[in-house]
Amino acid sequence: MRTLTLVLTAMISTLAVADWPQFLGPDRNGVTEGGRIARTWPEGGPKELWRFDLGPGFGGAAISGGKVYVLDRVPRKEEVLRCLDLATGKEDWTFAYEETAKDVPSPGSRSTPAVDDKCVYTVGCFGAVHCVDKQTHKALWSHNLLKDFGDATKLPVWGVTQSPVLYKDLVIVAPQNKKVGVLAYKKADGEVAWQSQPIGSWDTAYASPAVFTVAGKETIVMLSQVAGKGRVNVVGIDPADGKVLWTFDKWACGIPIPSPVWCGEDRFFLTGGYDAGSAMFQVEKKGDQYVTTALWNDKGRMRGADGKDKSGEEKAKERETMVSGHLHNALFYKGHLYLNGNSVQNSGVIGLVCLDLTGKILWKTGKQPGFDMGDAILVDDLILAMDGANPAGGTLRLVQASPDAYKQLAEAKVLDQKKTVWACMSFSDGKLIVRDNRTMKCLDLRGQ
Repeated sequence: MRTLTLVLTAMISTLAVADWPQFLGPDRNGVTEGGRIARTWPEGGPKELWRFDLGPGFGGAAISGGKVYVLDRVPRKEEVLRCLDLATGKEDWTFAYEETAKDVPSPGSRSTPAVDDKCVYTVGCFGAVHCVDKQTHKALWSHNLLKDFGDATKLPVWGVTQSPVLYKDLVIVAPQNKKVGVLAYKKADGEVAWQSQPIGSWDTAYASPAVFTVAGKETIVMLSQVAGKGRVNVVGIDPADGKVLWTFDKWACGIPIPSPVWCGEDRFFLTGGYDAGSAMFQVEKKGDQYVTTALWNDKGRMRGADGKDKSGEEKAKERETMVSGHLHNALFYKGHLYLNGNSVQNSGVIGLVCLDLTGKILWKTGKQPGFDMGDAILVDDLILAMDGANPAGGTLRLVQASPDAYKQLAEAKVLDQKKTVWACMSFSDGKLIVRDNRTMKCLDLRGQ
């Protein structure tokens, strides 16, 4: 009997790991060990198991317990949380709320729900936060990150673009206004458990909070913009009470979108669009104090030792090593970083790129293939990379995760739209969820 119990426990644990219950997957890093996929694809690409029509947007799907959860948008009418069956694509239930505001540029949904055993938690394009019961399909509580703070917060140009993170009995979100930086709601009733001091401005910051163990302590890590200065604050916050533990402010990005990526040994990788380049910093605890140290900055290399700008010729040479990932987080895997180095106004390295932890480029694809600003996740030692725009938009590629060279194993056109295929992908039980601005599809990646 004891042996059977242990086997059942192991099976349940495996199933839980295989889910993709939040933005960037089980560990909030775009990487999952919970599944095996085929190394080759049949002619025509992976089998399409089902498709489902959606409104415009870039919101990713969460997968939990054989169900797919996505926050959809009906323009100028409502936002809709949809629950679909992972196996069949049949819509099981919906929860909708009125949202008649004029849409932001590139309209539609732009966040991924977070799911636990009982509820689904969402953040809408216009700041609405909901906790929806999976059994009754009704909201247990709701808030609004814009309206709850009076005139302290205004709608960002491209809308509210963040995904909540769950920590114990808390739901963590980031108002990023003049009064509050990050706050925690209690799952049970939606009451505010704590709120941090301001950490920047929400004018142009679109990152999401995450929880990592930093310097031996569980820490909420959040990136925010310092208004009018282009500088970025990365803060570490105590999830017990909202106290800011440390701040790193030695990197600049005009419109930060990717969140900090944990790289082991208390190091974090940063990247952003508009020629922001990439950087890495480290957090240390010395006595009762935390210290943050810049390890490298590939745009910083464009200045001489005296801090002055280098010549135009020198800058052109330096740009050959500057990587600006505009939309999506880099993937940290086995001591290396893999990221889509494409950005608006990008004068540096483009294509899929592999870096070591000193910032050295080990390989790059350049324009062939270019990948534009599509998403990438990592499953079973393999990178699944989506091309985000013309001429190959909607093309999915299977790439070996190796620092030695770019090795493509397969490719297929899986989405019809040819531009702005920017949504995050999700994976569970051998099935990959992809979407464009019209359709969500489930692809079968299981080996035979």
